[in-house]
Amino acid sequence: MKISTRRRLLLPLLPMIMLLSSPLIAQKITIAVMEFEGRGINTIESAALTDRLRNELFRLGVFDVVERGMMEQILTEQDFQLTGCTSNECLVEVGQILGAQRIIGGSISKVGGTYTVSARMVDVGTGKLLGVSDYDLQGNLDQMLTQGMAVVASKLAIAESTQALTTREPSPAQTGYDIARMMDEREEPNDMVSDMTMILTSRTGSSRTLTVHSVRKGDDKQIVWFLSPADDRGVAFLKIGYEDREDEMRMWLPGFKRMRRISSSKKGESFMGSDLSYEDMTTRALDEYTYELIREDTLDGEPVWILESTPRPELRSSYSRIVSWVRQSDIFVPREEFYDRAGNLLKVRTMDVREVKEYTIPVRMFVQNVQKEHSTELIFENVDLDTGVKDDLFHERNLRKLP
Repeated sequence: MKISTRRRLLLPLLPMIMLLSSPLIAQKITIAVMEFEGRGINTIESAALTDRLRNELFRLGVFDVVERGMMEQILTEQDFQLTGCTSNECLVEVGQILGAQRIIGGSISKVGGTYTVSARMVDVGTGKLLGVSDYDLQGNLDQMLTQGMAVVASKLAIAESTQALTTREPSPAQTGYDIARMMDEREEPNDMVSDMTMILTSRTGSSRTLTVHSVRKGDDKQIVWFLSPADDRGVAFLKIGYEDREDEMRMWLPGFKRMRRISSSKKGESFMGSDLSYEDMTTRALDEYTYELIREDTLDGEPVWILESTPRPELRSSYSRIVSWVRQSDIFVPREEFYDRAGNLLKVRTMDVREVKEYTIPVRMFVQNVQKEHSTELIFENVDLDTGVKDDLFHERNLRKLP
């Protein structure tokens, strides 16, 4: 059966949207959408895209959307001037006038052939920022109208669903495991090709820079070639993950003309002198850990869940536990702490990302080993997604062939 592009974009978002329609959240939320600011597009195009967002929110079946004409009539009767109304405080004031529970504001810009939507949803009652949706689309206005605004609406619905999860009394079943499952079900590209710069910095401040070319398919296949410096050129790494046995990892060491197999007993070792271990290169399987929701907090002004993951004994992990800051708006993990087997903090990993199409992809990763006072920074460049990478690329014979 052929799936339409619009439906395919929305499939990964459906589980969270369906939660909004469940008996747990039976009453619809009244929502108002302010006219989005147009940057690089004209007012007619901006108004059309804003109207499409209202329609897409209504189609989800979980919002009562204040109609544009009704908004204009009420605000005119109240003699309210919308010019310059861009702050959260002003959005809240408008929402109160309209009798809405949520209000959305933002902008739509076009630079070259890329459209960017930046939308934010505010709780009118508390003034709290509930969610942010940033979406990029390389294409034309028709695609933005028929595909892009549906994705933006769905992401805002996810923000509403996570708000519902956190404001109701948690049941024993809706705890850490449920959040971990949502993380596990996040939509990822079929494949990703990228160049990376790896900067290793010691406690004395001296640094070493490596350049890398990486190809990944799904969560279970990855091949990496080191391109520079000269003494590391040609070193290559291959990972193939399996559901029923341990991941297979191999390193090609051209200086020794040797293929090294990374055994499970070595997975705690450093990967190429960095603060990433071979274990960090493996896929973290959902059922190999137990989970506990520690508390709710904020990080960089956004609500997060603090989730503790404890590896099961049979995993033979080099970590005693991993603590993740899970952003409630999009289930992204901007920060993680890793504890050694003695229970002491070993390293902290932070991540910066951007959204391309329906995916969240990394632009920078920073890992700090607090015990060794050593750090690793990874900068991702020239990222291509869903290029149709073939399975036969992931074979040890290809480790010897530089891209």
